[in-house]
Parts: sequence; C-alpha cells; structure tokens
Amino acid sequence: MSIRQIYLLMAVLGTVVPMSAFIPWLIENGFAPLLFVQAMFANRISAFFSFDVLISGVVVLLALCFAKSLQWRSKVLVALATCLIGVSAGLPLFFFFRETKSDEVF
Repeated sequence: MSIRQIYLLMAVLGTVVPMSAFIPWLIENGFAPLLFVQAMFANRISAFFSFDVLISGVVVLLALCFAKSLQWRSKVLVALATCLIGVSAGLPLFFFFRETKSDEVF
C-alpha cells in the first residue's frame, strides 16, 4: 500500500468516525449551534480537545494558503473537508494531494 493510499484511507476514516458521533447528536438535537458550542466547552477536558482541534484546523488552513504545489481545486476540497468535517478529514486529504504529482485526482 502506498503512502497516498494510506492518506486517502485516513481521510475516509477521518470522515466516517467523527460523523458516526456527530450525526446521531444532530438527529437528537437538531441544528443547534449554541448547544453544540456549549457541549464543546462543557468541561475542561472537552475544552482541551476543542481548542486543540480548532487550532489545528487553523494551521491546516494556513498551510493551504502557502501550499504552492496544490492546485486551487485541491485547496478548496481540503478547506471544505477541514471546515465541514474536521482536521481528521482535512489533514490527511492535504497530505494526499501533496503526495500526488499531478493533483488532478477529481
């Protein structure tokens, strides 16, 4: 298995695993941004993980801004994955595209 395939597999896992927790929460609570943020910072340990992921997401987005080897379409896909799913999907996707000589995969 190549490193590109591993990155792509990790991007898929980084999408499926977090969504397996988020979708039931969304079904139970509906679209409730305030409740979502309250749950993110409900206690010190959840705040620790929330801050960690938020800062990591900003770093991924900054890396995208300065990534000269990625084409615009790949940058948009990584940004969307990071903002809509999370760093667990966006970061391996970023590495996948970075490892691709010609990142015209899609």
